[in-house]
Amino acid sequence: MYASTATTLSAAQRTPGLLGQTVVVIGGSSGIGLETARLAGAEGANVILRGRNPDRFERAASEVQALTSAAFDAADAASSTDSSSACRNQSIM
Repeated sequence: MYASTATTLSAAQRTPGLLGQTVVVIGGSSGIGLETARLAGAEGANVILRGRNPDRFERAASEVQALTSAAFDAADAASSTDSSSACRNQSIM
């Protein structure tokens, strides 16, 4: 057995990998999308959730402290345009 000489930083000592970045997660109310949103938020990202079910998205947005969440249908051009505009207009600090 070899002893590890590598030093590791605890989560409190390292800078989050996505600090200050904005991550838009489409389908973030459950499954892989929700887990992606959770991890992005834990890494310091500003999270924006988009998807089809407004009720599920409100719960998920609250959980991951998303900047915004909105229901949209990717097959609906007007909905997609509105969602894109909303993402561009976010005031990220």
